[in-house]
Amino acid sequence: MGLFQQQNRLLLDPLIRYCSNKYLSERLVKSSYCIFKTSRRNVSNNGEWSDDEVRKMRLIKRVGAGVLFSATLGLAIYSKRSKAQRLRDCLEDCERLPPDNDYTSSMASEFYRCKSCIFPGDIIKSGTLKKLESLELKGNDVIVASFPKSGTTWMQEIVYLIQTGLDFEGAQKQVLETRFPYLEHPYPGLAAIKKTEGPRFIKTHLPLSLLPKSALENGTKVIYIVRNPKDVAVSYYYFLRMATFVGYRGGMNDFIKKFIKGEVPYGPYFEHVLGYWKQHQKNSNYGSNLLWITYEEMHRDPEGSIRRVAHFLDRPLTDDQVRLIAAHTRFDNMARNPSVNYSHWDDLGLRNKEEAPFMRNGLVGDWRSYFDRETNRRFDDFIKQHLESSGLKFEFVPADEK
Repeated sequence: MGLFQQQNRLLLDPLIRYCSNKYLSERLVKSSYCIFKTSRRNVSNNGEWSDDEVRKMRLIKRVGAGVLFSATLGLAIYSKRSKAQRLRDCLEDCERLPPDNDYTSSMASEFYRCKSCIFPGDIIKSGTLKKLESLELKGNDVIVASFPKSGTTWMQEIVYLIQTGLDFEGAQKQVLETRFPYLEHPYPGLAAIKKTEGPRFIKTHLPLSLLPKSALENGTKVIYIVRNPKDVAVSYYYFLRMATFVGYRGGMNDFIKKFIKGEVPYGPYFEHVLGYWKQHQKNSNYGSNLLWITYEEMHRDPEGSIRRVAHFLDRPLTDDQVRLIAAHTRFDNMARNPSVNYSHWDDLGLRNKEEAPFMRNGLVGDWRSYFDRETNRRFDDFIKQHLESSGLKFEFVPADEK
C-alpha cells in the first residue's frame, strides 16, 4: 500500500467508523423505543418489568454507551490527525532553526527559515504565509513595505492622511494597527484585510518574493521605505528588547553579529532590501507601482518626500496640506500621539516598560553612539560585500554633517 493510500486510510477510517456507529446508534434508538413502548404496555398491565425486558434495557444502555464512546473517540482521532496534517502543510519547505537562548519569550523560542527568510514560529504555524498565496489584492490597495525598524510607522501615517484627504479626526479615533493591518501577522492580519471594503491600507515586512502575486500584477501601489542598515540594527535591537512577545536579552554586540549573519526575524537584511531595489531599478519610470524612498531622504526633506508619496498615489496636495502632514508626522508629535506610538501595548502587556519606548529617537546616525571601531569595520565589510555592483548607496549621517 502506497504512502498516499496509507494516509488516506488513516484519515478516513475514523470517519467511516463514526458514520457506521451513527447509523447503528439510530437503529438502536428506534429498537429501544419499540421495546420501551412494549414495556410500558407490560408495566401498565401488571405494574412490573419482566426479567427479559430488564436484560434488554441494560443491553441497550451498554451498547448505546459504547457507540457514543466510539463515535467521540473516532472524531477526536480524526480531528487530531487533521490538525497534524495542517501543521505539516504549514511547515512544508520550511526549516526549523536551532533554539536561540537569547530570546526568553515562548513566542520567540522557535524560528523557521522559509524561502530564505526567517520568521517567528507563530507566523509559520498559523498558515498565514500559505493563505497569502491566494490573496487577491486590488488596484486601489496601498502596501507600505519595509524591513523592520526602517520608518514603517512614519510612512503609514503619511499614507493614511494622504489617502483620506487629511482625516486627522479619523486618525485619532483608531490606532494605526486597526487602520493599517499587518499583512502576515496572525492578528488582525488577513481576516481584517479581507473584510475591509474599498481602498485598503496594508503594512508588511515581507520580502518582495513572498508578497502575493497579485500585488504587482493588479497594479497595487507598493511603497518601500529603506533605512541604512547600521541604524536599523541598533533600532531593531532595542525593539526586540522592548517587545515582551520577543524578549530578547542578548547584548548589542551579539545582536550585531546575528544581524550580519542574517539570523534575526525577517533577515537576511540585504536579501530583503535588494529584492525591492532590483524591482525598482527595472521599473523606475513614472507609472511603476513600486515607490522606493529612504528614511534619510524623509528626514532631509520631509515636505518633498510627502509630495513624492502623494504624486505616486495620484493624490496631489496643496502646499498647506503638505505642511500640515509634515507637522503632524514630525517625530516629537508622533511620539506623543497615542494612535501611532503604540502606548496601548502597555495596557496589553506587550511592552517591557523597563526598556526603551516604541518610538525611541528617530535619528539618522544614531549607530555612532553604539558602534566601536571594530564593530563599524565589520559592518562596513558586510555592506561592501552585498552592495558591490548593485548601484545602491546609503546615507549614514545627517545631511547637515556631510
